[in-house]
Amino acid sequence: MKKLLALALGAVLMFSACKKDEEEAPTEYPVLPKVLISCEGGFNASNASISTYEIDSKTTVNNAFEDANGFMLGDILQSLYTQDDKVYAVMNNSNKIEVMDLNTLSSEGTIEGTGFSRYMSDAQGSLAYASDLFGDMHILDLESQETFNVIPTQGNTTGEIKTVDDKAFVCFESADFVRVINTQSHLTSSDIVVGRTPMAIEEDAEGMLWVMSTGFWYDADNNWEPVQDDAKLTRIDPANETVLMSVDFDDDSGLFDIEMLPDGLSFYLIHQNDVKVVDCLTGEVSVAEDFDLEGPFYGKIGVDPANADLYISEYGDFSSPGTVQRYRTDGTLRDEITTGIAPNGFIFRY
Repeated sequence: MKKLLALALGAVLMFSACKKDEEEAPTEYPVLPKVLISCEGGFNASNASISTYEIDSKTTVNNAFEDANGFMLGDILQSLYTQDDKVYAVMNNSNKIEVMDLNTLSSEGTIEGTGFSRYMSDAQGSLAYASDLFGDMHILDLESQETFNVIPTQGNTTGEIKTVDDKAFVCFESADFVRVINTQSHLTSSDIVVGRTPMAIEEDAEGMLWVMSTGFWYDADNNWEPVQDDAKLTRIDPANETVLMSVDFDDDSGLFDIEMLPDGLSFYLIHQNDVKVVDCLTGEVSVAEDFDLEGPFYGKIGVDPANADLYISEYGDFSSPGTVQRYRTDGTLRDEITTGIAPNGFIFRY
């Protein structure tokens, strides 16, 4: 009888312990909609950072990468790129790309020897491209986290890249064209003339590409004097690698940034300190009258893919915290976000 009681008591204790373990198991919280804001930091200051912004609660966390890992990103965060469940922080002046988990920002490795990389885009399989400020483009193997090869650019500065099917369209910022690279052979297919200093590229609902050229450049043959040519928007057919439409801006103000709206039928444009809307089918440009921007615009824009909220960044003085304004589509200011130094890009995570 005593033996049976001992066995019964042991079973009760074991059941209680299991139940307690079940009760104390960590709760899995849902991943909340969030914006990752890349903050460039000051030149040679090694204070680049990532700010996170929860869309619903309007909660901001600055230095989120440092909080997650205990060390800083490095010098000059040029851009963020996402693929699958990873984020790649392109560290221009640190000559590396930091790899991290999309949800936690926990470090998952570093791709070294990437020169003065600027922007990334996918190529084939585990390969990706990274543009460069001074040298050749880099072919990266994201699986092994190594530099696989380079693509010669004849010393040109390359910027944003957009990959469509088996073609990568690369903005040659120090020239006036977009280079088309076959992502299987990594060879040049063609150069499409757009406008001087192409700096942004977006894809619309019809699969066509829009390129923004600022027209601003420095003349190396004339003591590096600044030159302002006409700014331009160009629509490209990626299948035929031809120009479908050009929209000229015959003034000396230049353009700052473009970002496609969720329906892909129009996009926002910042021009002359105004928010403008460009119709992708007609090229018609109209002022979004409801937006009232304060002060000169020196930054980047982002569009929330869920509700089309417009995020506008202000670089500031490159030594103090930056700011981001969040607007509804009717121009109402929803929030003003204090970020790390020089916010320059947005990743929307849902």
